[in-house]
Amino acid sequence: MEIHIISGNRREGYERQFEQLAGCQHMFDVLHLRDKSLSKEDMFLWASQALEMGIHPKKIMINHFPDVADSLHVKGVQLGYGFSSILEVKENFPSLLVGVSVHSYTEAKMKERLKADFLILGHIFETPSHPNIPPIGISTLKKVKETVSIPVIAIGGVTVKTLPMLLKAEVDGVAIRSTVWKAKHIEKVLAMLHEKGDDMYV
Repeated sequence: MEIHIISGNRREGYERQFEQLAGCQHMFDVLHLRDKSLSKEDMFLWASQALEMGIHPKKIMINHFPDVADSLHVKGVQLGYGFSSILEVKENFPSLLVGVSVHSYTEAKMKERLKADFLILGHIFETPSHPNIPPIGISTLKKVKETVSIPVIAIGGVTVKTLPMLLKAEVDGVAIRSTVWKAKHIEKVLAMLHEKGDDMYV
């Protein structure tokens, strides 16, 4: 199971997080740099800082800006669910992995047809970041997993407590924001997630 870490906004702080993440890169698979308020130029600078602080380029996904991801030679780009030009991105930037955020079974099937490499599906459980939007739930996650052939990463309310339900749904990975990004000791949180995941397979 892959572990994807979703960044907070840049103004929420990041130097401590980058430093800790650089020291425990064996414990996660992808760091998504996501801040919708940033311009392309600011995203380039922010991602450059992550690289300078020691995070490997193949651990980094840039949200929304495929040209920034390509210029920095990072793993790939994550596109919002409303982004329709997946094929254009893949044609113009063939070296990038292209992930897409989706919120329903219908969107998941459509983005698979448009050749997304993987999906981030959510929000699965209730989460403070979406207080007035009902979660899609485990049933939708299972339905998507049963019918698409590309990896599905679950997001929304992912914690050590909810992880067993996601593993039973045979999810390909989990995406975590506040649980990790706001933790004082990121490595400890990642260790707990790994331990819970290992327990499920014993």
